[in-house]
Amino acid sequence: MCIATFRVCLGGVLEDFPDLIFIMNHFGGGISSIKERMDAFFGYAFSPSWPNFYYGKHLISKDWQYYFDKLYFNMAGREGGISAVKCALTNISPKKLLFGTDYPMNYYYEPEKVKQYVNNIRKLDLPEEDIDAMLGGTAAKILGL
Repeated sequence: MCIATFRVCLGGVLEDFPDLIFIMNHFGGGISSIKERMDAFFGYAFSPSWPNFYYGKHLISKDWQYYFDKLYFNMAGREGGISAVKCALTNISPKKLLFGTDYPMNYYYEPEKVKQYVNNIRKLDLPEEDIDAMLGGTAAKILGL
């Protein structure tokens, strides 16, 4: 998922189709845990001091962060741990995090874990409007509901 997220950002898809909506599942493969390092790495790719770092034609005209900020990320995963949510919130806006667009597969037989996960999200130190966005508001907006 991390690689897919980077490919969407760097591959020119959002350059060619700027209104396309992507929802990357499973927090983009945990992309928040390495995003800071990738920010530096991609800075080298466009640096005039390293002209051979990036091979071929550049497929995007803006900084990769511009395209990253257009993406949405599903908060489902195998266990739905709140630590993963907190990590994602270090560099993904809560208005870009969606719960329930990729149902956590192991929860279908343990509904109390879904309830616990949602309750943990509600306890985050965030404005109520951000929590509401994460738990359905943003998804409803995207789907026109």
